[in-house]
This record gives sequence, C-alpha cells and structure tokens, in this order.
Amino acid sequence: MQTTSVTCTGFAGVTLPGTWIRTFRIKNTGTTNNAGIIYLSTDSDTTGDGVPDPVTLIRAQVSVGKNQTLMAIWSVPNDFTAYLTNFYASAAATTVKTSEITLWVRPFGGVFQVKKIFSINSGTMAQLHYDFPLKILEKSDVRITANSNATSSVSAGFDAWYEKD
Repeated sequence: MQTTSVTCTGFAGVTLPGTWIRTFRIKNTGTTNNAGIIYLSTDSDTTGDGVPDPVTLIRAQVSVGKNQTLMAIWSVPNDFTAYLTNFYASAAATTVKTSEITLWVRPFGGVFQVKKIFSINSGTMAQLHYDFPLKILEKSDVRITANSNATSSVSAGFDAWYEKD
C-alpha cells in the first residue's frame, strides 16, 4: 500500500511517481474545492480538454466539488486476510427504478466472481449482513457494482476488517 501527493495543474496531465497496481481512493487535500473533474488514467494523453484519451483507460475520477472518489472498491493488502461483515446500497428517490447490486471478489491472479446479488428500488436502502464473515485472501480485490433499468444514482459500500497472516 502506498500514497503519494501531486499538484493538479488544470487540463495538463500529471504523472504519478512510483508503480501502481490499482487505486481505490483519490482525495483533494487542498483548501479549494475542485472546479473540474479530476481523472486518474493509465495514459496521460488528453485531447486538450483535460479528459484522458481514450476514456477506456480512466481508472478513477473525482466529480466536481466532491473532493474524493466515490468508489466501492478495495484490495486486501499482501500478507493479510480480510473478513467482510456486510455490504449495503441505496438508490436515489427520483422515479421508480430498480437497481441490481452485485458484490464481486477477484482472487489474486483470477477473475471477478459474483458473491451476492440483490435488488433495490429507488428511495430505498438495503444491507446484507453475514452471520459468518466472508473470508477474502491477500491481494484479492473487492468491488460493488450497480446495474439499473434506468438512469439512477446509487451509493454502495462495505465493512470489513483485516488481520496479518
């Protein structure tokens, strides 16, 4: 696990020092809200508008004024085992929509596997508790995704602890 600090300079790309496998958080630690979207991409080429090109290489973004990423993703550190106790999601109450919420785990070197799926309607929140925590081995990735039958705003997260092996 590592952290770094860089100064964003408008539309110009900034190269991060070091070697990175994945990113699960970007934060604005300055004294001013970000006026534009901050992107993290595996390629620093832009079309002059500050958006990485191609957009398929974008790995994270900080929305205007949010000052941090809003991603439900995390990686278990090397030499640790994680125990996921619950995960949750809520959907904005605009019009009646259904969102399918999926908990995924990718064991190190493997593919993402579905661990649980549930559905929520707009204006509701659901939480799934594990009586016996879901054991997740070192270097595995955990993520939550939402698939909606219409444009919808969905928030999600999970709780876990991890212990040294």
